[in-house]
Amino acid sequence: MNSKRTDRKSSLAQPKETKSANSRKKKVSPTNPKENSSKTYLPPKNFYLTQYMRKIIVQIGQTDTFQCHVCPSKPILQRRSVYGHIKSSIHEISSTKDTNAHEELVTKINELGDHNTTKYKGNKEETVEDKRNYLEFLAFAMKENFSFCQISALGKFLKKLIQNKKTSFFNLFNFDEEEISKIATNVGDVLIEELINDLNSSKYSVSIDNVTVTGKSICALKVKYLKEVEDENNKMSKTQICNRIIGIEYLNETSDAPTLCNIMEEKLFSLSDRIKENFIGITHDDASVLSGSNGGLVALLKGIS
Repeated sequence: MNSKRTDRKSSLAQPKETKSANSRKKKVSPTNPKENSSKTYLPPKNFYLTQYMRKIIVQIGQTDTFQCHVCPSKPILQRRSVYGHIKSSIHEISSTKDTNAHEELVTKINELGDHNTTKYKGNKEETVEDKRNYLEFLAFAMKENFSFCQISALGKFLKKLIQNKKTSFFNLFNFDEEEISKIATNVGDVLIEELINDLNSSKYSVSIDNVTVTGKSICALKVKYLKEVEDENNKMSKTQICNRIIGIEYLNETSDAPTLCNIMEEKLFSLSDRIKENFIGITHDDASVLSGSNGGLVALLKGIS
């Protein structure tokens, strides 16, 4: 009896093992579409022109994308864009440690004459003269003490003028200092009107400081606020921090708190009641005429706000 019962148990257990084995075979089956969904990409045999190129342009996994290991930003490139990137001025500047190898590689790329080569910047191939002119422009701007941000903004503005074919005025005007000063007087009214609109619609803070230049005391006021602007690249709205000088006043004999308070009233609060209401803070140094809790400027502003 015991042996028959044992045989029955073993015969019932056998199908379970067979089912488990079958299920495992399905998981590792080469016909499973999930297992064969990924495709590998091998670049053409003649893609790498030199050993140096193999070293600096590295394929990402088994895809049609590559990464440059010379440029600081290590850009990700499609295969068709690699040659154009190697010939760009950005890559050339980053290849100063291997100048000879870089020049040899560029020569081989030029010899190919591949019409599918994608230029890294624009449709016009860069020349030595283009690079020289670009560096000359940067050198001039730096010599004139332009900030990197100002150089970038000026360069992009000039580029936009060229693209829209609006550069004929360069040959018509001499950019005379006196002429620019007269124009600035008229443009200043427009800028002030724009600033008034901004301060009417946004909360702001004020920075105030007094300095002495060649024996003359000067008081400067600057406002700081947030403004919604349109991004020129993607046409989307973004928030920008704005810093604007609102006024400069020469101080005659005294620079006490009432005098500074009158300057703020004249240069700022008198523009509109709404601007006065939007004033939320002030930045200043530790001078008692500004920070004094009794007779300082801050105390006077609290009294009139």
